[in-house]
Amino acid sequence: HENLAAALEQFMEAGGAVVRASRIGRGYVGGTLANGRLGMALGAGFLTPTKARIALQLALFATVQPGAKTLSWRDYFARIVGLSEVR
Repeated sequence: HENLAAALEQFMEAGGAVVRASRIGRGYVGGTLANGRLGMALGAGFLTPTKARIALQLALFATVQPGAKTLSWRDYFARIVGLSEVR
């Protein structure tokens, strides 16, 4: 898992979008892991991975629209999901 976490951190530093979700039926997923890794990833809140993927796709699509507001994918994702906190 260390290699995966390192690769994801490198991907995010290069501008990649990462959202963390859980396949367990319930529970809140925040952004940072207990060990402080993946701090640039957003948590999916209470969304399932499928719903989080769709919300991320919508957020990424909204940032490339001509005349779109100057919000980041994180801002759009937080608005779609209803997250109260965005870094």
